[in-house]
Amino acid sequence: MIRERAIFAHVRFSQPPDFWAVENHEHLDLTGARFGFRGRGISNWTTDTKVADNLRRLRGIAKKIHATDAERDLFILERMAERGVLWKSWWDRRTSEPFGWWRPLAATVLMFFYWALSNCGRSVALPVLWFIAANTGAYYVYSRIADTPVDEALRNLTFANMLPFGTLAKPLSEHAAAELFYGGVLPPAVGLAAIGQGVVNALLVFLLALALRNHFKVK
Repeated sequence: MIRERAIFAHVRFSQPPDFWAVENHEHLDLTGARFGFRGRGISNWTTDTKVADNLRRLRGIAKKIHATDAERDLFILERMAERGVLWKSWWDRRTSEPFGWWRPLAATVLMFFYWALSNCGRSVALPVLWFIAANTGAYYVYSRIADTPVDEALRNLTFANMLPFGTLAKPLSEHAAAELFYGGVLPPAVGLAAIGQGVVNALLVFLLALALRNHFKVK
């Protein structure tokens, strides 16, 4: 039983601590605490179901004491732990489910992109940087497709497809097409590139909004 305040502020745990049998959880201070786990020498990777269960229990404690940042980080770690558990589960029954690998693969790929694009919803800067990089890449793609790559027209086309539902999108796109392509007709390749640009931008805007929500604790 914790009778006085137990301060774990800014402590880094290499494995999930076990507070489940401890009473008076409200005395725990997890402000700025960092959590992690290791399996076979690999950081944040495990095939042990007990690790995922410990993270789930610890997240319940963090939720109970309103440690919002700790609860969020533990939820992310729980999803990370489940990747290895899913791989092991499929491997143990691979003979009966030879195509069951798609579930752990999907979980692994989605978690990788979630981490790479936004640090799992914890970074505001990463989605912004990726947004700039994605639209710079789109500008380059359009310049390679264009018959007469005029810089201003390429910028207009990139901007038009950056937010395709804006009121200026269609006029900008039509004006750019007249300068960039013979006959003023956008080829199918531009349409495909525009779709890709729009999907990526929508995803990055969503991740940015999620990061802002997490940062300001908006429910």
